[in-house]
Amino acid sequence: MSNIVKNWIRANPGQAKQLEQLSVTAVYLFSNPASILSMETGFSFSSALATVISKVLSTEGDFSETDKLQMWSHLLGNTQCLTELLAQKYASATGAWRVIALITLVRSLLSLALKRERLAQFIRSIRQGAGGKAAKLAPPETGYSRLNIPRVSLDTREKAPPRTWYDYLDFALELFYSFRPLLWVLFAWRGAASGRHYNSKRIMATWKTWRLMTAVEFTAAVASSVVQQQNNPIVS
Repeated sequence: MSNIVKNWIRANPGQAKQLEQLSVTAVYLFSNPASILSMETGFSFSSALATVISKVLSTEGDFSETDKLQMWSHLLGNTQCLTELLAQKYASATGAWRVIALITLVRSLLSLALKRERLAQFIRSIRQGAGGKAAKLAPPETGYSRLNIPRVSLDTREKAPPRTWYDYLDFALELFYSFRPLLWVLFAWRGAASGRHYNSKRIMATWKTWRLMTAVEFTAAVASSVVQQQNNPIVS
């Protein structure tokens, strides 16, 4: 984003908010209410403008890497519906599903990138824990004679916290929820492709698909509840 735009928004927060409200008013005044594409274009623009203004006003100086990822994730969310409508209008059914899957994949990767520090810390702790016991430090050689007094060697290396299966489950859930929207899109794509053929085998395949996704969601919900109870135990 241009520094000129960011500096103007920060120097004129009141006018920036008025511009945001004006964009919403313009949607109702100039969009064609009979055209969902026209209305969605206006709403996508006003939502994207509101996202940019809010992000600029909530930060100082240049955007950090996290700020950029968050803003791009929100902008994709604001314009996703418009992109899907355009794909459905100007592309084939398969092409539209590909566009939807691509956008969802990008958003999933952005979500995963926002969690990169936590995931990297988890992986780093596993590697440290797998390194075995730390080497014991020998007493320094000073050149002076000294008494041989038995003493316990101290391990001064920082050890990683112990990992349990709850931590691995939490890690797996982080990955699942990052790519969960993409899984839903892929399952819906398969169901839509099967639904175009009205024979018993195709219909049964569609029901199997949705039953499988329901089972996955239920399993993830139970696993999340177990992890949450483990991390925040209830003390009676």
